[in-house]
Amino acid sequence: IIMTKTLLLAAGTLAISTVAFAVDAGYAESGGIYYTFTSSGDSPIDLYNNPDVHSVVLNENVALSVNGDFYVFNNNQYCLELNDGSSLSLTGSINLDLASGVNVKGNASLTAGGDINFQEGSIHLAGSLNLATADETTNIDLSHTSIEMDLDSYSSSPFMTINGIGHCDESTLNLTTENALLLAGDYKLASFVSESAESMGELFFDGFAFSLNGEAIDKTDTSRLSWVGNTLVYHASSAIPEPSLFGLLAGLGAIALAGTRRRRK
Repeated sequence: IIMTKTLLLAAGTLAISTVAFAVDAGYAESGGIYYTFTSSGDSPIDLYNNPDVHSVVLNENVALSVNGDFYVFNNNQYCLELNDGSSLSLTGSINLDLASGVNVKGNASLTAGGDINFQEGSIHLAGSLNLATADETTNIDLSHTSIEMDLDSYSSSPFMTINGIGHCDESTLNLTTENALLLAGDYKLASFVSESAESMGELFFDGFAFSLNGEAIDKTDTSRLSWVGNTLVYHASSAIPEPSLFGLLAGLGAIALAGTRRRRK
């Protein structure tokens, strides 16, 4: 018996703050989440039939185990938030596609006995995410997926550790920073850990367009993107201003030039 406590927030989020939580198998219906969360002595919480609940938050160090699949369709927001130390594991598949997504705040993991499908969904990383399927007969589908990696939250861990990519086409990976300058250094983006790590890395590299704060990164420029073993690394060789800073710098330069000319006169 797993004893749990849950908190239903007015903002439409089910925040789970327990060390362990058991979930009965559910199924998908278009337009929402269907899952019945159960615990000893408590009434089930039905996410699909409760229109006020449209996302699930795993608070720090929460382990959520699901016996079955996890489906979300047409959610139009991040339907799953993983905080530092949290993990979601399923015996079945994960389907977070069609404008649904995962928001990762810290170091977290997402594992499945079946496929993991992010097709046309999104992933925001302010920390690291371990993505894994049961074996090489299952896939992680990142086709048409939008991934955003917050460089301000970077640690020595790769943003993504991946085991099982099967599909990866026409996707985008945007590196972001709120700081005016990006500190020089090597930023590990994705690491591949299975027996097919090399081929999975090639799929990932070929399937994604890379950018820094929305400005395209040339994938053929090995001084900016390169492989270190089975890890894809972004190299920032010097402090790089954000694109929005260039206009400010140009304006300041024009003002300084005008002042210099006036003094000469």
